[in-house]
Amino acid sequence: SGTFELKDGVLKDLNVIKPVFDAIKIPLLPNLSSMVMSSLPEEYRKQFEKPDTDLKSVKATATIAQGSADLTAIDVESDLFMFTGTGQAGFDQSYKVDGGFNITKDLSTLLVKDLENPFSYMRNEQDLVSFPVHVKGKGAAAPQFEVEAILKDVVQNVVKSKGKVELE
Repeated sequence: SGTFELKDGVLKDLNVIKPVFDAIKIPLLPNLSSMVMSSLPEEYRKQFEKPDTDLKSVKATATIAQGSADLTAIDVESDLFMFTGTGQAGFDQSYKVDGGFNITKDLSTLLVKDLENPFSYMRNEQDLVSFPVHVKGKGAAAPQFEVEAILKDVVQNVVKSKGKVELE
């Protein structure tokens, strides 16, 4: 069992934010990622287009036993997002991680400026755009990002929001 901590690191050749946004599948908005990028100020578009991900910090706690590492806590912070989750990594270089992906306050504010935007219904208690993410992969191959149950969450939040408006 042990803890790993990194400050001011870089994930070379892996832009995390763009594939996560690409993984958001909402049937009526198949090009959501492109729509988002085209509406963002240039400084944010550049972040989506960079080949790397700058990390402010990474903290992980793991227990290694019987050919795998159980990642009991993973916290990642960048200029654009925070991720908190758990996972497992095998000695065969396979890994899977599940957790919450939270967009930073500034970017969340930009994403929800239009109240009919799907992101306005994906906010958490801290008013950050937030959704669950599943990541899996093996070795040096690009990881696969899946945004799970996002449509269900968006629909539930729309119903709650519209219901509150109707009651007022």
